[in-house]
Amino acid sequence: MQVDQTHANFPLPTGQSVSLRRRVQRRMGKLVRWLFHWLFITATVLLALGMLGPQYYTPREQTDIAIGRITQGHEFNLAQWEIESVQHKLQAFIQQPAADLPPTEATELVRGYMQRAQQIGQLEQTIVAQLALQSAANHAAPTANRRDDPPPELLDIDALQTELDDLRTQQNAERMTVEQIIQQ
Repeated sequence: MQVDQTHANFPLPTGQSVSLRRRVQRRMGKLVRWLFHWLFITATVLLALGMLGPQYYTPREQTDIAIGRITQGHEFNLAQWEIESVQHKLQAFIQQPAADLPPTEATELVRGYMQRAQQIGQLEQTIVAQLALQSAANHAAPTANRRDDPPPELLDIDALQTELDDLRTQQNAERMTVEQIIQQ
């Protein structure tokens, strides 16, 4: 057995099949080059739009993005809130915190609770107004105010926030009792 005879069993390519194979390879090569060309152009355009994207947000979208950044991490879970509310109602039903209160004391407790609620609302408004004044004072030009208008008085926001937190703590401590009194 000779070395040349081992390859004799395989068909040798003819000239026609080689040219067909080359034409298919050329067309596939052109198709692949065309495909890579358009993928490169598409990726370049998308990258350019991605880099320019924030400039093309509508004012509404810019506001939503700004609010999202500010409130990030502060989410409200309705289901959790409902579960906690039902737990507090059951606890108040079992403990009956207002059962032993005389009517005059119960009335005073509810009135004090409502007055504190008004104070909380007023303090929140004052804090928001002070923050707006501080923001305006930080961003306003010094020549924007007339000399005869005194600048608005800036209050200590930390002291206001501490007072607000104290009032909320007191409200939370009396909430079950007041709710039960109101429901009776």
